[in-house]
Amino acid sequence: MNGDPTIEATGELLHGSPDSERILVRLLNNAFRQDLRDDCAFHGKRHMLYFRATDDLSQRSWNTSGTHWRSVFKPHAKKTNPLQVSYYKHAGLKWQFLNLDDEWFCALTPDYYYSIDGYRESRFTAQYLSGIKRLERNPAVLGETRMWAAILAGREGGHDSLFSQNERILDFGKLVTFDTDRGIDEAKWKRAAEASDPTDPLADGELAETA
Repeated sequence: MNGDPTIEATGELLHGSPDSERILVRLLNNAFRQDLRDDCAFHGKRHMLYFRATDDLSQRSWNTSGTHWRSVFKPHAKKTNPLQVSYYKHAGLKWQFLNLDDEWFCALTPDYYYSIDGYRESRFTAQYLSGIKRLERNPAVLGETRMWAAILAGREGGHDSLFSQNERILDFGKLVTFDTDRGIDEAKWKRAAEASDPTDPLADGELAETA
């Protein structure tokens, strides 16, 4: 590439061409990752951020509201040998910036990363994700979403948190809520999921992996 870089104000990108909007989204994604870099690693293939392991591989929790804490990194022992770790579960997040009627939003989708040693991804990740999706219900997903929303808003969530100590590039408001007259019958959903695949590698400890 030759020549001087082209400098454009953010406002010009907001109201520019589709190419300009794609550039803006790329900048937002980079800023998003930069803001959370101290505590979260980035998984390029899955386009997600996830909490890094603690230095001693001990459990780490995040304060979501008052006395309620959610695990963001946790070792899971083997069912056959509680003294050995089967895998480590990291709270993760996928996101997407959306321009809706000239207003910008960030869609949050909680996810998980599974490692064998706090770093290297487990080869059983697909099975673990399938298992957790069968186990989790709407309140659990909502809780994860609210936790990430609090993190993005800069609210302190743990004694060792770095999220609110560093200067942020992006500012986020509160979650957008709305009412709907449609819903999912979770009892029927659970029965259908169990009928299609009665085994659960997360609950039964069927999957074990060595480093």
